[in-house]
Amino acid sequence: LSRGLGDVYKRQILGRAQERGYIAIRTHQIRAYTTNKQMQVDDYPYGGGRGAVMQADPLFRCWEHVVNTYGPGRTIFMSPCGRTFTQSVARELKAQYDHLILVCGHYEGIDQRFIDACVDEELSMGDFVLTGGEIPAMAVADAVCRMVPGVLPDAECFEEESHWDGLLEYPQYSRPAVWHDRAVPEILLSGDHAKVAAWRKKESYKRTMLRRPDLFARFDESQLTSKADRKVLQQAKAELAAGQADCIGDKQRVIPKTVIARRGQGHTAGAFAGHNQLPPIRQDQADRRNKFCGALSHRHILHLCHQLFVVGGIVAVLTRIACAVHAGCPVQGIHAQAG
Repeated sequence: LSRGLGDVYKRQILGRAQERGYIAIRTHQIRAYTTNKQMQVDDYPYGGGRGAVMQADPLFRCWEHVVNTYGPGRTIFMSPCGRTFTQSVARELKAQYDHLILVCGHYEGIDQRFIDACVDEELSMGDFVLTGGEIPAMAVADAVCRMVPGVLPDAECFEEESHWDGLLEYPQYSRPAVWHDRAVPEILLSGDHAKVAAWRKKESYKRTMLRRPDLFARFDESQLTSKADRKVLQQAKAELAAGQADCIGDKQRVIPKTVIARRGQGHTAGAFAGHNQLPPIRQDQADRRNKFCGALSHRHILHLCHQLFVVGGIVAVLTRIACAVHAGCPVQGIHAQAG
């Protein structure tokens, strides 16, 4: 797997950045630092239990080689027990450290004694568990290295993305202007850079408030020092509130005359009490159903079922029931969509 990680780091953006000398990423195979013929790096855990634990000595030998060869660095163990890795953590690591040593666990984890002796902190990708720490290490390396000057063409490439300033990124569009009858917002085609910037900021606010209210709750509005910036935020809040009000109104709106909602009546109400909240039926659907087979009551259904015991009437009864089901006949107490 370490060979595969190296191949990933040598391609695309990070690969070009390494070729130009902006960053250097190296992978190390822990098995190369064992002292036995079997190249064993794990063993059974003390105290019993399933799985295996990575031994401290091979890890320490690898870590010691890295420190002696490339100098000391911030040693981070990728672990679900660590603090959650975020964009702010990536910015912190990039700003404070020039050398990161990422330790990838495997199996049931690694010997705690190595963590106590060599690890500076533990980082987690979130509340889930993977089979190894290689993928989280790739994520950390990518998130940190892309902010190194020269890796990306300009700082704007990452400063306007999600989470940089505590907000989610605005929607992005590309050519063509119309795709599958979906058009690009006209403001993006106007050529007015100031209006485009304001629209993007407003959409960023709205997206964050809608999708990540927890993230927006931590947003410091006092950093908006200009009147124009505060106006954009107020517009975003107003538009989002109006949109939510429309959604609530649609759900609570009184059913129009062109819509019929049937519920159980009389003796059928108790039997079908669970079907009181029924989806609406258009008037034209109801008329079509009544035209083909008329109103079929609950008592009629029971009567038809009784006729099933009569051999001579089975075919006729099944025909009438099939007609009702196919045409979606209205049944008192039952709402049947047209099949």
